[in-house]
Amino acid sequence: MGNEKKLVEKCYEEMLNFLKKDFTKIESGIDLLEDENNITDVIHIFTAIRRSEHRDFEKEKEIKQEIYKNLYKCTELKDFRSRNRRCVLLLDALNRKDTY
Repeated sequence: MGNEKKLVEKCYEEMLNFLKKDFTKIESGIDLLEDENNITDVIHIFTAIRRSEHRDFEKEKEIKQEIYKNLYKCTELKDFRSRNRRCVLLLDALNRKDTY
């Protein structure tokens, strides 16, 4: 398997790990910051490779559904602004079309 394909798959894996974690139960500010920094790195990587032929649009539909769940929960709780921002950036990275 090529490195680009492995990288795309790793990005999807990390996105789902971030989104499925119960962020309302994270107790340590350090853990929360580390989680947010990790997903920010993934967003940057994914944005850079968004034109990859290895993108899996079915997997992206699943990820988007998890993003919507997270955004709904953040909005409902009126809290977790930082996570809310990360989810919006992640959604933008998945939806972004090539602008070059």
